[in-house]
Amino acid sequence: MSKEKTQIYSNGALTMKLIIGIFSILLSVIVGFQSCAAGVGEALTDSDSNGGGAGLILGFFMLAAGIITIATRKSKGGTITSIIIYLLGGIVALVNPSEIYGDLKVWMVVAFIFAALLIISLFMKNKNDYSDK
Repeated sequence: MSKEKTQIYSNGALTMKLIIGIFSILLSVIVGFQSCAAGVGEALTDSDSNGGGAGLILGFFMLAAGIITIATRKSKGGTITSIIIYLLGGIVALVNPSEIYGDLKVWMVVAFIFAALLIISLFMKNKNDYSDK
């Protein structure tokens, strides 16, 4: 019987990615509804800001990143993809400030926090296990 070295993923990192993905999907719905309301408010007041549109884009990015995070939580490439999507969504929200949609700043910070947590999960040590195969 030979012993092969197999990779066991750290339970903390996998659980964190699952929780981030679920929260991201749930929050994307809230961001989407708030963005629609902010977009209507901006249209009615003839505002020059694009906060409603930026919020919708951030909501779609959070939805996509959440799905990718859950589906590929054991993959380093999927995690990097989710990080990039969260950062892009946060940057879109950062460059489109709105007077009406103040919560956009909160969701931008949440996207940056999710990206930071996923970056930390990339550097979590994986446990090695020797098993019989």
